[in-house]
Amino acid sequence: KSILVATMMIKARLLIPVLYFMLSMPVYAQLPLPKPYAPLAQAIELLTQKKYKDAQHCLEDYIETYPHSLNVIEAQYYVAFCAIQLGRPNGEELFKQFIQQHPHHRKAALAYYQLGNLHFSNHNFLKSIEYYLQVAQAKLDDDTRTEYLYRLAYACMNEKNFDEALKYFTAIKSHKNPYQHAASYYAGYIAYRKADYEVALQDLRRAYIHSTYQSVVPYLALQIYYKQQRFQELVDYIKEVHRADTVLKNLDEIGFSSE
Repeated sequence: KSILVATMMIKARLLIPVLYFMLSMPVYAQLPLPKPYAPLAQAIELLTQKKYKDAQHCLEDYIETYPHSLNVIEAQYYVAFCAIQLGRPNGEELFKQFIQQHPHHRKAALAYYQLGNLHFSNHNFLKSIEYYLQVAQAKLDDDTRTEYLYRLAYACMNEKNFDEALKYFTAIKSHKNPYQHAASYYAGYIAYRKADYEVALQDLRRAYIHSTYQSVVPYLALQIYYKQQRFQELVDYIKEVHRADTVLKNLDEIGFSSE
């Protein structure tokens, strides 16, 4: 997802000058792109094809050849992005250098985000939170911001900072987005831990709409009905789940407990 967003940003940000020149030429004109945009267009194409090694070389050549181009800063960002995607050890340092050199550039927010993603993918959630909290959310587009909030919430949850996790999950659980159902499930789980059972049931029912959570939501929902001694609703819910052909374990395996 983050790679897809990045490639869209590449096209939106870097192709503007290229497209300007292309559209200004007659359709029948078979002319090469004016310098310095030809090598930049090549780098963009390689990035969209996820050919990060070739794209990085192309971008580095572009920066060296046209150091005063308006797009050099953007190119520097994507050199670091390529290094991260290639798993190169200098990727993190390149992004840190980028942030230090261009702290107020719009890409600085994305640089922090990519650093957070790097540690998130390595399950170093504490470090990912450190970088995520430095992201200027206002500089993120809507899709990236939603993914950012989900990742930050998930990292906080894994560090057992449930209050912060719940805050970020709540921010994205109620509107349509790719993370809505996952956020609803985890928000419901946290509300369940906090004994906020009515909110938990609302969140869990929202998560249940998605097939991914239809086999796990009933366990928590049944626990809630049991803890509240709502036995008739418990029986009704079991029937509802069975009518939906949801696969449940035996009730003995669900583990009604007082924990």
